[in-house]
Formats: sequence, structure tokens, C-alpha cells
Amino acid sequence: MDGRLYGGSWSTPGSLTANAGTAISFVVPPKPGYKVQVKNLNYESGSTAHTPLVLKALAKTYLTAAAATSATSIVLASAAFRDQTLANGDYVVIAYDNGTYGFLAASALSTLTATVSALAFAAAANNSVWILGSLTEVEHSVFRPKVSVMSQYQDFSGAVAEGGFLPKTVASVNYVNDNGYGDPIVLYSGNATAASQLTASGVYSRL
Repeated sequence: MDGRLYGGSWSTPGSLTANAGTAISFVVPPKPGYKVQVKNLNYESGSTAHTPLVLKALAKTYLTAAAATSATSIVLASAAFRDQTLANGDYVVIAYDNGTYGFLAASALSTLTATVSALAFAAAANNSVWILGSLTEVEHSVFRPKVSVMSQYQDFSGAVAEGGFLPKTVASVNYVNDNGYGDPIVLYSGNATAASQLTASGVYSRL
């Protein structure tokens, strides 16, 4: 691969799974100047149909105040994304001080203070936060694997999913596109009723 266009590879740490009814999620970390591409995604379903997703960052903001480990609220510089505002049922990715990233569920917003699921680690003021919106945002990539088998999605010349999204117009307001450079993505499955397994891999790309 041309080193000017590709910035390395990533993969899930083996198969991701959880008890039935517990969501599966994995944050693919961002890399400045590159977008995340999913080249290969395998989903082994149980006896219940699942809808795994690749969640994309729809806006980027930052913390205006530090948040401690186990904190359940964060203060944002902005809570807007596309034509919406962060609300109950939305998700964010936060950059922790230790270099890892957290996938958090939002349950409320008061001015710019968001109530979220507990932080696993501390995050300082000015740390990045990406707003993903809800699981049903049209910008996210949706997969519909068959039940009780392994479904494999591959595209090594392009990508089965990638960061970034196209522009759209809502009520005569134009919302620009985003190329996904420097943004994380999240692999997600609700994993309802019958436990399943997910593996994926890909690259960081400028294409």
C-alpha cells in the first residue's frame, strides 16, 4: 500500500461477544489525517436476527471542564450535530487522558452539560468528544446478517463502511459533508435475545 494514502491497519481483539441482551461495542480509534475504513466484517448470528451497525461521528466538540473517572456528566463546548442537538438516546465517543476512547450513552442535556453513562477513565478539559447521534441516524452503516450462520462482508478495493458522510439539506438549511478524517467509528450490535460474535478489520486511509 502507498504509505502516503494509508496510515496503518486496525482490527478487533479477536471475536467481540457479550451475554444475550448486552450490547456489543468497539471503538476504532481515530488517526489524525486519516479516515477509518472497514475492509472486513464478520458477524456470527445466533437464532435471533440482529442488525449490527457502524456508527459514524456526526460532529466533533470538546470538554470545557475536566471529568473524573466514574463521572456521569460532561460539559461540552457544543451539543449540536447536523440538524439536531444531543439528547436522550444519543451516543458520544470521548478521548480519555490515558489515550483510550470511551463509548458513552447520553440520557439528558441541560444547557451544555450532558448526562452520560459512567466514564471508565478521567478526561481533561479540551479533550475531544465526537457526537454520533442515535442508532437510527441515516449516516450510519447498517448490516442485516442471516441468523444462525456466519455472514461475511468484504471489500478490499474499497470499504464495506467508513467514516465520513454526505451533505444534506433540512428545512432549506445546508449541512456540509464530513470526510471522516481524524474521526473514530464504533462497531455496534444490540445483541438481543441470542448472543452473537463480531470480528472486523480495516485500515486508516486518505482515499
